[in-house]
Amino acid sequence: MLLINAQSLKAKTNELSANICHLHEYRSACVMAITETWLDNNITSSEVGPLGFSVFRTDRDCDE
Repeated sequence: MLLINAQSLKAKTNELSANICHLHEYRSACVMAITETWLDNNITSSEVGPLGFSVFRTDRDCDE
């Protein structure tokens, strides 16, 4: 399992994809938990989720 603090995942999707491709720790992980993604309902999971992975999201409500 990997726990990643992304601080804006949308800006780092290329980096995440490269890490999955090239780093053993990423390739062999069964679960990746990514915090501080700064995602909202205007950003689809397909924009940030790496191919071949299921994405489960719990975005914060910005109005609260």
